[in-house]
Amino acid sequence: MVAMRKYRVVFYLLNPLLVLLLPSRGTAQPFLQKIDTAAPAARIIHLSNYFDTCRAFRDHPDYALRVLRRIHEIGRRKNDERLLQYAWYLGEARKWDGIPEDRRVEFLLNLGRQAAVEGGEQTAAIARHSAGQMLFDAGEYGKAFEHLLAANTMFRKIGYDQVPPIGRYLYELATDYYHFNEYDKALQLLKEATQHLPYNANLAIQTRNTMGMAYVWLATLRDSTLFSRAERSYLGARKLAKFYGDSLWVGIAIGNLANVYENQHRWEKALGYYKESYRIESKFGGPDFSPKGEALSIARLHLQLEGDRVRRRRHG
Repeated sequence: MVAMRKYRVVFYLLNPLLVLLLPSRGTAQPFLQKIDTAAPAARIIHLSNYFDTCRAFRDHPDYALRVLRRIHEIGRRKNDERLLQYAWYLGEARKWDGIPEDRRVEFLLNLGRQAAVEGGEQTAAIARHSAGQMLFDAGEYGKAFEHLLAANTMFRKIGYDQVPPIGRYLYELATDYYHFNEYDKALQLLKEATQHLPYNANLAIQTRNTMGMAYVWLATLRDSTLFSRAERSYLGARKLAKFYGDSLWVGIAIGNLANVYENQHRWEKALGYYKESYRIESKFGGPDFSPKGEALSIARLHLQLEGDRVRRRRHG
């Protein structure tokens, strides 16, 4: 069995309170138009991603309040109580920066309790999940799982299908289990995540990629036939990366496929995939991204194939 390769994956564990809104006021109008015209579940996805990936909500509170007022107007006009709940939660979260670090978990838990009292079951579950994830990142794993599992129970009670960003929360809990080598539990959550609306392109790709990683470990530790499931997962990650136009992730998925083929002793195919991955990652990885893992694998496989040729000549 080939030694396990160190897979490269950028886990998407952004706290919704840390990176919010775009700094340019001119960017809000297209976003608000998207919210206004989207289906109800998609409105929540758009809103959550907007706040997750931008900073002006924290850096420009007046701008954030104006945008939130517009969101509230849309929610009231469309009678979208769920959108109003999410907007309320994000508005309350503006207080985040003024909270001392050692009190932020309790801040989130209190926010969740307040949401529950006001009938916001989803935002209450999200607040508790976020508190649990913060504890996990701080290494307080026992308390973290207490809140993460309680939040997941709340999500299940509401109905996963009724929580538009559920793919994100399932993925985060899955990667927490993965951290402790609980691959079966991680896979159960990752499979569930694939049944729901993708939270964003990156997370959709990484969900499939992490499934492949979990299958590789199970194949290595327990059942080599699971390499075929790892292969399917990585093929799915590559397909999604191509669909979303993410060339770097295409290269990463191909490199992970190469490792599966290497473990299966499909040397020639593995070598070809490593070379393709090296080419793609060298082109699209940027100055801080080095495909040295692929370079070492290519060298190793050349040695393996040359050794096979020498042995065949000796026994020919």
